[in-house]
Amino acid sequence: MYSRTFFSLMLAACSIGAATARYCENKTVTETFPFTFPSGDVVTVERFTCDGSVPAVKRELSNTLEVRQSSACTESNCVCGIPCLFDGCRAPTQTIQAGHCTALAQQLENMSGTFTIPTNEGLGFILQSCEYTAFGSITQTTQYCFHDMGVAAAQIFATCGTQQGACEGQNNAGFFVDQISL
Repeated sequence: MYSRTFFSLMLAACSIGAATARYCENKTVTETFPFTFPSGDVVTVERFTCDGSVPAVKRELSNTLEVRQSSACTESNCVCGIPCLFDGCRAPTQTIQAGHCTALAQQLENMSGTFTIPTNEGLGFILQSCEYTAFGSITQTTQYCFHDMGVAAAQIFATCGTQQGACEGQNNAGFFVDQISL
């Protein structure tokens, strides 16, 4: 039901290696729209592409985030249930309000269903000063669970607070989740 194409959520050219994150170069927003959670809360969803991706500095992966249960997979490249390994905190480019991130993470965690991330695209869920983006495979569409993204977002926030942070899918799963400032 929530696997609609416009929920295409993953950043272009961001296939993840076991210890090398990637970031979007020359982000181009292709669509912005409101999304209403079952609770009635409204967030902004931003779909985007990138001209390319550039390897980020290699960081030591540590602190395995909670292993989530596989659920709701209907596509062959589904990353629901795959652990997301903590990949570090870094200074934000602008102030992140704690309440924005915790509220957004909770809304994602409470949401059932999945969304799809087309090849070479990304998706960000934005609540005022906080954005959680998800990045998927550069070679195929990726399916991801709202709940899993919310759990990863909450755990990134619990570790990084109002800094930016990220986690990467275990075993070259081809996805990662970022907490970023706007």
